[in-house]
Amino acid sequence: MRCQHLWQYLLIPYKEGKAGKYLIEQIKQQVQKCPDSSLKQCMLISVIDEGGRRTAMLAEQRLEDAAEKLASVKAELEAIGLEVNTEVRQGNAIQEIMDAALEFDISAIAIATDYRNTLLEWTAPSFANDLIRRSWFPTVFFSPKK
Repeated sequence: MRCQHLWQYLLIPYKEGKAGKYLIEQIKQQVQKCPDSSLKQCMLISVIDEGGRRTAMLAEQRLEDAAEKLASVKAELEAIGLEVNTEVRQGNAIQEIMDAALEFDISAIAIATDYRNTLLEWTAPSFANDLIRRSWFPTVFFSPKK
């Protein structure tokens, strides 16, 4: 039953970079390929690490930069007909994403990661893998081809 509504309201943790751009492109392709799909709404979220005392002075600027980046991505997604909400938070990324998913009644979390070899995967876990392991929400995972 839950799978019927998987694409109803996606939470998209966005961080600028190859994986973030890949994720947005995949979502845009999915919507354009199936315009009558159930995906009509999504939420872009960016979480800024709290950091220490030294970075506290830069926190406000980092929050503003993240909001600007999300506004740019929001415009891209709205151009293909999606209703997009944005949220910038500060704190532990996994915890803030879980809190946002609960707060906004998200149907699934969409994430992507860069391809990494097995040795690197063992020694340096990725954010996407950590989110998949710790999330109790359905997760739509996009992985670039090798």
